[in-house]
Amino acid sequence: MAAIIRGADLPHEDSIPPEAPGVLAIFTGIRDSSTTDEERLERGSVVCEALYAYCVQTSEAGARS
Repeated sequence: MAAIIRGADLPHEDSIPPEAPGVLAIFTGIRDSSTTDEERLERGSVVCEALYAYCVQTSEAGARS
């Protein structure tokens, strides 16, 4: 998850995970469509929880392979 967030934060770095541009797009949309910091935090938290679940699931699937 950290590599994905870092790739979204630094999109011009080499070797960013393929998910990073999508995460950047989602957080940019949250920033641009939210009117308060509280709203940004609420929406961003949901995205982070979903991203964490994705990373756990992907990691577990890779461990079973």
